[in-house]
Formats: sequence, C-alpha cells, structure tokens
Amino acid sequence: MPQRGTKIFLRCFVFLCVFVFFLPSASVRAASLFGKVIEVNSGDVITIFNLNRPVRVRLLGVDAPEMDQTFGDVAKQHLTDLVYDKSVLVEYSRISADSSLTGRVLLNNADIGAQMIRDGAAWFDVNNVSRLSGSDREVYQQSELAARSERRGLWQAEHPTAPWV
Repeated sequence: MPQRGTKIFLRCFVFLCVFVFFLPSASVRAASLFGKVIEVNSGDVITIFNLNRPVRVRLLGVDAPEMDQTFGDVAKQHLTDLVYDKSVLVEYSRISADSSLTGRVLLNNADIGAQMIRDGAAWFDVNNVSRLSGSDREVYQQSELAARSERRGLWQAEHPTAPWV
C-alpha cells in the first residue's frame, strides 16, 4: 500500500513541476530588444543596430503611405525626425518571412506608432489589431480619429489614398 501512495505523490509532484515550469513561458507573448536607429526605410519601417548587427523593424499597427504615394516622403521624414540616431525599445511578437520584426517601437516610453498615427503621418493598420492589446488598439484608433478631425498630415487631403489601395 505505501508504494501506491508514493506513486501518486510522485505523479502529483511531476505534474506540479511541469505546470510551474511551463506556466511562465505560456504567459509571455512578446520579446523585446534595444537598439539605436541607424536607418529609416519608410514611414513604417526602421533599421536598428542591436548586438552588432542591423535589425529591420516594421511598426506594429501602423501603415504609412508608400514612398511612391503622395505623402510617402513626408511620412518617412516625420519618422526620421522622431527616431533617427536615437535608442529605442522594440516589443515584438513575431519575425516576418523577410526576417524583419514586427513590433511596437518605444522611445522614452512613448509609442512611436501611436505618435505617427496621431500626427497624421500614417493610418491605423486594422490588419494587425490581434497582436495589439485592447488598450493599445484604443489608443491607435483614438489617435487616428484625432488626426482626421484636426486634419493633420495626410488628412489635409479630401480623400487620402491608403497604402493598401
């Protein structure tokens, strides 16, 4: 009879160890890295220098005009003014097929994606809402509404052409 109790105890102990070991990793949804912005590729893509190598980062939840579209060069310049040659924190949750990261870019705890949207330099990209928290989605939506109502940046045009059109 003592052997049966020992077996049950060992099973419970093993289960508890596995549960405790895997619980923290299951709750982690994003990783982060820190680096200096060495290039602004477009209005929604930057390159940072991290661990002696360049890392390309696409701003999560942001879609700026393409470079060949109206306001594309202005969006790129605005992002350059915000982050070029500055150290940023990137919170990312996936690596794209082209080996770039997609994530939130923070400068001194300020969300650069939300700032780009608020300044009218980009649209809120509704295709990536699932990877933003509820509060971040709300901030991005409100930022675009404010830019539209104040006719900031690309919203000065009567009907600006979205990058996905």
